Amino acid sequence: MSTSVNAKTYDVAVIGAGMVGACCASWLRRSGHSVALIDRGEPGGGASYGNAGVFATYASVPLNSPTLPGRLPKLLFAKESPLTVDWGYVLRMTPWLLQFLANCRPSRVAHISQSLASLVVQAEAGALPLFQASGADKLMQSRGAIYLYETEAGLAAAQAEREMREHAGFKVEAVTRDEIGQLEPNLAKDHVGGFYYPDSHNYTNPQASVGALAQRFAADGGDIVTADISSIARAADGALELRTCDTTLRCRQMVLAAGAFSRNLFGGLVEHLPLETERGFHVVFEGREDLVSRPVGHAAGGFYMTPMEGGLRAAGTVELGRLKHDIRDANIRQIMTHARRLLPQLPKEPDEKWVGHRPTMPDSLPVIGRSQRTPEIIFAFGHQHVGMTLGGITGKLVAEIVDGAEPSVDLEPFAPGRF
Repeated sequence: MSTSVNAKTYDVAVIGAGMVGACCASWLRRSGHSVALIDRGEPGGGASYGNAGVFATYASVPLNSPTLPGRLPKLLFAKESPLTVDWGYVLRMTPWLLQFLANCRPSRVAHISQSLASLVVQAEAGALPLFQASGADKLMQSRGAIYLYETEAGLAAAQAEREMREHAGFKVEAVTRDEIGQLEPNLAKDHVGGFYYPDSHNYTNPQASVGALAQRFAADGGDIVTADISSIARAADGALELRTCDTTLRCRQMVLAAGAFSRNLFGGLVEHLPLETERGFHVVFEGREDLVSRPVGHAAGGFYMTPMEGGLRAAGTVELGRLKHDIRDANIRQIMTHARRLLPQLPKEPDEKWVGHRPTMPDSLPVIGRSQRTPEIIFAFGHQHVGMTLGGITGKLVAEIVDGAEPSVDLEPFAPGRF
């Protein structure tokens, strides 16, 4: 079969139209580049659709923790655990898991936390100009977020994380059970207290927020292309050719921002990096968004409940697994059990169940920077649980890389060569 070639050669093509990719394309277009934003589905239809919707201005503590190796057996085998494993995939994941555990050393955790904080402190500066220009800011609210603990031991153990956040300059307030009851009177008293993050925001419709960015990008002259890129090659004139089953798109530089699916393009011009998948889940209870007024996190359950347009979303838990789309009942039951403990008013069955794929690196840091194998390719993936928070600043950094400008954040901790 003959392959047609798009005659236009873009300055930059961005693969992946989630929050990170949409922000990269938007910042690049604002810098005057001709840009194609490419995705096999609609903007915001992947992990950006199904997340907890928290713009976490405190997200400087990685999943890597000095206490995790000792807690891992219980997490893996407990009946009610926020962590599950696709055991048929464990052998393939073993190298990644070993790297992850190596990054649980105290010195590494301190470095990772400082690096995350350097991005998080710039998160609003990277996102708000895009949100305000597109109207996506109208799809956000700013009432802070609460994180709850069931036991005094769990709350005491979390003090170290509180200190890490405060050391980075983020506001954290300890709140008692009664104070939480004043903030969220519908919550059951099935907790001993928690922390309140007053500067946090949340999306009321995450996918619509990404869609607003994409619409503004198109209105500003960017091209949105629906295509499933299968390979990348270099043309005789030096341009990059992004190939699908029936056409080829050309660009001078490319941004790989396809989240967990970025690894489908590893090989050839793109080096292999230790990108893995955390499958995340959510349920939605339609018409129950008034039960809480802000995101409410639950440490033991590993999830957030967030009021959104049309319903209350409970999203979280982790399954270490592959890029598959089946919904694991154990994770749904975990979310449902804890959600109904906190809000007994919830029905026994949700109106929606969803599974998606979080892109995760073994050091909990995204990859932002030029490929060592092909410098015309810029990586912007691996944001794990904070892509909705760090999309804007990542996009700004990518535009600075393309422009050859001084980056707003030291990029060394996020460089592809660190592996």
